Amino acid sequence: MELVINDKNLDFQRWRFEQEKSLQLEIIQLNQDFQRELAIYQRQTSLKVVEEQKRRD
Repeated sequence: MELVINDKNLDFQRWRFEQEKSLQLEIIQLNQDFQRELAIYQRQTSLKVVEEQKRRD
């Protein structure tokens, strides 16, 4: 009986590990996407600031 419980516990730990790994990979991907979008936004904003400064001069 104890062996069956240990096997189920081990199966659950494996399943949980895979779930956590999958979530961590998804978080990494989302973070990379966010960083890319943020860099694009910052570049566009910087270009707009430069354009505004040129218009004022």
